[in-house]
Amino acid sequence: MKNIELLAPAGNEESFKAAVNAGANAVYMGLGKHNARVMAKNFTLESYIECINYAHIRGVKVYLTLNTLVEDE
Repeated sequence: MKNIELLAPAGNEESFKAAVNAGANAVYMGLGKHNARVMAKNFTLESYIECINYAHIRGVKVYLTLNTLVEDE
């Protein structure tokens, strides 16, 4: 039987830590302008690195999502 991975979204550092502490096996998050949540309080590079370290100490994976619209212009 394969293991199931619980993957949770995070839009800021508080929701990231809540997902990790609630038992998520992995968390996905965007970074700066390369994120569908442009108007949200997003992660800075420094806070992103802090969250990665926080997760890895606890055995949780982190996925960087890049979901931006690309146009010809």
